[in-house]
Amino acid sequence: MTSRLPSAALALLLVSIPAVAAETARPVPPKSLPPNTINCADWTHNPDGGWTAHHDAKPFEIGSAKRVTMQDERIGRNDVSFGGYDLATVLDEKCGTF
Repeated sequence: MTSRLPSAALALLLVSIPAVAAETARPVPPKSLPPNTINCADWTHNPDGGWTAHHDAKPFEIGSAKRVTMQDERIGRNDVSFGGYDLATVLDEKCGTF
């Protein structure tokens, strides 16, 4: 003996599946910009999307990280993070991507 779903139950099931798929497909919103003392004048945005700290860049704070020093260093996406924040992404948001 086979069982069949009533047509109303089947229709409800078919309508709810795309809604569940759409709910799980939403992108995760980006984290807000952490408190920081980054001086954009200490950084150069590179054509490849990365950033280079100048040789005389001042120490800065980002999130809970204090007195971070980066001089003559080139970073790309996901190369350096502080407190879960990607430094290149923070620089993009704070200083622009040109």
